[in-house]
Amino acid sequence: MDTKSQPKRLTQATLITAMETIGNTFEEDEYKSIMKESSGIGTPSSRGKIIDDLIETQYIEVKKNALYISNLGKEYVESL
Repeated sequence: MDTKSQPKRLTQATLITAMETIGNTFEEDEYKSIMKESSGIGTPSSRGKIIDDLIETQYIEVKKNALYISNLGKEYVESL
């Protein structure tokens, strides 16, 4: 895959923003409404902790300030 076509890697800050605004990504009005009512994934005070927990459990890794899914994280997602 051409590196120009790859999306930018998320940082902890951009992932928190994505967690807050996840409702904007849904096409279905019902899902958009649910996510907007709940103000996204987690609460403002828990979003950072969620990311820290994913790093601590080694589901994601931080390299040069960017987040990468680990092999363990890939295995977990595939098992779902």
